[in-house]
Amino acid sequence: MALVSSVWLIGMGCGSAGVGPAGDTGLATGDSASADANHPPTAPGVVISPDQPDEHDDLLCELSPQATDPDGDPVQHAYTWTRDDTAVAHTDPLLPASETASDQVWACEVSASDGLQTGPAGRAQVTIAPANRPPSAPTVAIEPAEPASNQGFSCVVTTDASDPDGDTLSYGWAWTRDGTVADVDGPDVDPADTVAGETWTCTVTASDGEFEVVSDPAQAVLGPNVYGPDVTHVAVDVFCSSCYACPEETWYVPELAFDDDVASSTWHTTWTGGPEWVGVDFGEGGERRITRYGLMGASFHEGYRAVSWQLQGSSDQASWTELHAVTGADLAYVMYGGEPFTYYEFTNQASYRYYRLHVTENAGGQPYADELGIVEIEMMEDGG
Repeated sequence: MALVSSVWLIGMGCGSAGVGPAGDTGLATGDSASADANHPPTAPGVVISPDQPDEHDDLLCELSPQATDPDGDPVQHAYTWTRDDTAVAHTDPLLPASETASDQVWACEVSASDGLQTGPAGRAQVTIAPANRPPSAPTVAIEPAEPASNQGFSCVVTTDASDPDGDTLSYGWAWTRDGTVADVDGPDVDPADTVAGETWTCTVTASDGEFEVVSDPAQAVLGPNVYGPDVTHVAVDVFCSSCYACPEETWYVPELAFDDDVASSTWHTTWTGGPEWVGVDFGEGGERRITRYGLMGASFHEGYRAVSWQLQGSSDQASWTELHAVTGADLAYVMYGGEPFTYYEFTNQASYRYYRLHVTENAGGQPYADELGIVEIEMMEDGG
């Protein structure tokens, strides 16, 4: 019996050495206690910036907020990227734009570990939008191509810009005059702002709101003033202050100053110091913007010629605006008419129904200086 008791005790003793079942149970209990004492980190907040990326944008996976460890242990974050739900071999928080393409869905998952345990992952995803592409440049031209300085001209888009993304485009115009920025807003240049010989250049910028593309420049050198034909023949009426031997006779009525007969007809009146005048009525709705006129002086005698006058315009034949004035003129004289016209140019921005030549001085100093005559009058508008 003593022997039997010794074997059990040995058995018991062997069990207490940790190699028997009792010993196994003791080790497992110690490991479980250590694991139970540690807590995994929390899930980090994850955002991808920009939140609406296009093909030009790098993607940055950011933590907001970072994971925390309940036990205060330091944590390390691990990044995983997926493209259209397929993992890719990229573990950096920055994903370059060269890796992405339009319409792809990219997700970033981040988990935190304290060295013993890994916490739940945070996740964010974005869809890659097509990158905005710049529009094509428009083509432009100045019209008319060889403008006169009194015409006015425009910078015209001859081929519209187009946008590959279908964005709505807007245009902006820029002008230079002889290489200096001109104070012109828009496509049109007023002839009042120009001088013959100037070089004008225009460009047009097309914008989709993000990109701006500038056209090649268009350029024009301004020529001398150009005018249309004489328009006095379309007048509906003529008038004058007086005429010689009228109305009983028609030798010198005012119509003869506008009849295109430069050899045998003339408006003629007595002269007592003036003023005397002769003019045209273009009729209601027929207003004209006259900027040039020509005179053929008196026939019969040099003393009949006009020397000082004003060309005047009116809308009601009662109130007159001086458009151009001449003093001390020496119009050419040839007996019985046929002498050359003398032309005068001036700036006029208004259209008038009535125009008149208002004479304040004749040549005088000769026999028959008590008369005044004008063989022919022409009136022209800016032309092209």
